[in-house]
Amino acid sequence: MDDLDGVAGPVPGFGVAGKARVTVRQLLDHTGGLPFAMVPPPLGPDRIGDLEAKTAAICAMPAVYAPGTRSICTSGVGFGLLGQILVNTDPHKRGFAQIAKEELFAPLGRENTGFGAPLDAPGRVPVSFTPQNTKPSTPMMLRMLETAMDENAVVPSGNACATIDDVSRFTELFRGRGTCNGYRAISAVLFDCARQNHTGDFLHEAFGFEVEARGLDPVPARFTLLGGYVRGTGTCSTRPDSPPRPRPSPPSAAPRRASWSTPSAI
Repeated sequence: MDDLDGVAGPVPGFGVAGKARVTVRQLLDHTGGLPFAMVPPPLGPDRIGDLEAKTAAICAMPAVYAPGTRSICTSGVGFGLLGQILVNTDPHKRGFAQIAKEELFAPLGRENTGFGAPLDAPGRVPVSFTPQNTKPSTPMMLRMLETAMDENAVVPSGNACATIDDVSRFTELFRGRGTCNGYRAISAVLFDCARQNHTGDFLHEAFGFEVEARGLDPVPARFTLLGGYVRGTGTCSTRPDSPPRPRPSPPSAAPRRASWSTPSAI
């Protein structure tokens, strides 16, 4: 696939209600017109691990803004669609967790990493919230994490479990510009492209309520295509109280295209 390909092709039923032009890249950089939600309505938190049901709900919902014009963190719904694309296009008809295990974790030597773990697994860390970060939604979040995120929950944006040693090995993938343990997950050129700021001077609108409530400066998005942020200059999502500075320039009008056939050949 190509990261500028439309999502509607590999996900039948998606390209309706203002979503026909959404691309794979826009799911990666959180500009695809989808809402900020862990679970798409009308599903409840108990369905967070049902990838098929979540995909159907996302396909039915309208875009909440014109794709490519704003940036709202959509890991819950956008990354869920990316996981569904992997499943829909896999020639071996594997599930998401199996694809991740066989095409990424195992080749990288991460034997103790995977998506999903039994609720009584000894390695699970109890969920807790500090008093400062306890909100009306906290009880719901606790129930979801402690009852729905089990070994059968398919959550491409989370629910992954690993040992600290495996996490350390994964950081070597970034230090190696896409190569670790003798395995090339992505090319160095593609890695360098993916790690840049792909949202220009868009604001991180998922922080809107926090910004208003705390009287903070707007937080720039600065999303990469690797699932995280880059610092750049100015305020940062990890330091929302930093003094404002000039924002980065918008992304190029002609972004570099990235194509791949199989994960091992990226």
